[in-house]
Amino acid sequence: MIRNLTLALVLLCTATLLRGQFEQRLTLNFSAGLVAPSGPKEYVDYDVPLTDTYFSGTIAQTRPYLMANFNKGMSFYGGIQYNFSRQFATAFSVQLFQILNWEYSYEWNFMYPEETIRGSWMEWQIRESDIDPDGSYDVIVESGENKLSLTNIGISATPKVYALPGRRFNPYLFGEISYNLTNLSLRNNYGRAINRYHIEGIEYEPLVKILERSIGLGLYPGMGAEFRLSENLGIFLQGGYSVIFVNDKKLKDAGFAAENFTNMRTEAGVKLSFWRSKNL
Repeated sequence: MIRNLTLALVLLCTATLLRGQFEQRLTLNFSAGLVAPSGPKEYVDYDVPLTDTYFSGTIAQTRPYLMANFNKGMSFYGGIQYNFSRQFATAFSVQLFQILNWEYSYEWNFMYPEETIRGSWMEWQIRESDIDPDGSYDVIVESGENKLSLTNIGISATPKVYALPGRRFNPYLFGEISYNLTNLSLRNNYGRAINRYHIEGIEYEPLVKILERSIGLGLYPGMGAEFRLSENLGIFLQGGYSVIFVNDKKLKDAGFAAENFTNMRTEAGVKLSFWRSKNL
């Protein structure tokens, strides 16, 4: 009896020691988060042509930047992380983020300071005179708003350096480099509406690709922290500043200034660890 208990105790201690020497080599990471575009919203265009009948030349007028006027959107990540040691790892991910709303409100002092025009860049109106040359300019037949959306798909590699390896709470620094495909699509609701009137010589595309298949690198440095819930399960929170370089040759001339996509990002996710390896 004593011999059997002694043997069982030895086996238990041996298993415990061996288990301590083995660490998780691979980790699956999944996360969702927020993307908040940053940067100046507008610039001054000093060469806007005048359309007034009694004046000629140009006038200074504010214009919107394209990327900075997007609202907040969602990001989704999924990938695998290889842990080279307790202090250093690299994650390889597929990422998707999408922003479905773009807004820019303007206020112009046109011709005279006391004459101010206010509006939204995406709003439109169809007047009676747009349909019938003899119709009234003052009668609005339809009104609405166009919609501009952004979709970005990328693959990334993200080295991570951990500050408190082996602890349940483990902060880290990271630096992501990514390869991105960026598209901007304009849902032309004005075009859809005006096409219904079958005006001779006028037909608009209902969906316009403002930026199509722009391929560019992305950089995303930041910091985060992991919290280990069990041997194989943990959660993490991270964030930082990101820039995605845009190919301006892919940008259609739609009254926007070309710029790179800069944004602040935050992600929260889960990590699933597997494949134990000795002396990590």
